[in-house]
Amino acid sequence: MTDPVSIPWGKEIINLSLPSIWQVTGRFEPSTSIPPVDVHEAVKNAINGPVMAPALRASIKPGMHVAIVIDDLSRPTPVSQILPIILDEITSAGVNLPDITVVPALGVHRPMSEKEVRSRMGDRVPAEIK
Repeated sequence: MTDPVSIPWGKEIINLSLPSIWQVTGRFEPSTSIPPVDVHEAVKNAINGPVMAPALRASIKPGMHVAIVIDDLSRPTPVSQILPIILDEITSAGVNLPDITVVPALGVHRPMSEKEVRSRMGDRVPAEIK
């Protein structure tokens, strides 16, 4: 076996042992990009003035059912800061909380538990959100 390879996974590190016949020639690290200084302002600007699209509010009608896709724990996106701002915009436009569903985008990653989804969404997201 070769030296273990450490892979960041959410808030944890996974250590893998690779077969000795494998040759590790390099490692690619995830980007550690820094979120905008003011996440609230950046999100408000994005939903009020998206590139080549109408503002979010112009696409929302009272009584609509809305799905919001979030990434899973493998990404550094500050979902718990972004989601409440988007929810405020959607509910202000007339969508009821029980009509909003959050869908984790997993790709080929394992399913997230309800606890992990709630943790990713943050404490400021009401329980009525599915």
